[in-house]
Amino acid sequence: MVKIGKVSSVDEKKGTARVLFEDRQNCVSGDLFVIMPFTLSGQVYYMPVVNERVVCIFDECGTGFIVGSFYSDNRLPIQGDKNMSYMDFNDGTILRYDRGEKRLDLICDNGEINIMARKVNVVEK
Repeated sequence: MVKIGKVSSVDEKKGTARVLFEDRQNCVSGDLFVIMPFTLSGQVYYMPVVNERVVCIFDECGTGFIVGSFYSDNRLPIQGDKNMSYMDFNDGTILRYDRGEKRLDLICDNGEINIMARKVNVVEK
């Protein structure tokens, strides 16, 4: 079963969230697993925020998963460009890659950037 709802709470440590389903008399789900690209040998961690609209799926036993969020007429992409991949952290920090220009931008106006490595090579062409 597929359902659309709004995140009502997030458990950062377990990687789960609860979702409010307005079409079911404001029923709130139990903990739903948030789908990540991978979680074993490498990890991606990016949790939804409260009030974010999400798509949820449930198996025949009732186990639920948050598949992701989506754009709508009220919330359109910031960079509506097929060549652009980006993450906007909503605090002035943006990670953006332009495949057309072959350019990676890291914008961090409100904080600091820490790079930890044994060796750093700066290569100019």
